[in-house]
Amino acid sequence: MILSKKVIFTSIIAAIAVVTIFAIQVISSYINSTSDTTQLEKGSMSIVFTREEMRRVSFGVVERFAAEKVESMSIQADGRALYTMQQGINSMQKEFRVPSERLKSIRSFINDVGLFDAALNLSDEVKGSDTFIRYTFTTTLDGSSKSLRWAESIRSDEFAPADVPPLLIRLRCMLMQIMSEPAGVGFDMARCLQGLS
Repeated sequence: MILSKKVIFTSIIAAIAVVTIFAIQVISSYINSTSDTTQLEKGSMSIVFTREEMRRVSFGVVERFAAEKVESMSIQADGRALYTMQQGINSMQKEFRVPSERLKSIRSFINDVGLFDAALNLSDEVKGSDTFIRYTFTTTLDGSSKSLRWAESIRSDEFAPADVPPLLIRLRCMLMQIMSEPAGVGFDMARCLQGLS
């Protein structure tokens, strides 16, 4: 009688182990088979976008760049967002929501153009310029974070070609359009994209 209970107990444990191993293999093969597109569309993706108006400042013989105005926007995967602005002693914060279709368009843009796979030669300052705008874009997808930082000159001629790759101009325009709403400023997408010509 005792021997048969041990055999039955061992058989049950073995059956549970086999089922568990099979379930783990099925789940891991499903996870590995999902593409990057599926991860971008369904993963938990958050975005932080920062725009800094930079100016060269001098401290005696030492010169460096300092931000005169900093605008930042953080967007969570569920669309909750926070806009912050700091200019001197003035600051503001505003919570808002980003529509899901806008988030999907940003996600698909990042995926379609291979933004983080592209070989971009970026600088975080504009050589020979005392003022410029620096952008930082950081995205976190399921715990993995990637970041881009670039600088653009402040152009007096809006029709002159921009000094950064068109991919970044498009990304900047998409994000600036979202950021303009809580900032309370008008935004013209066509004007923003003029640097692509």
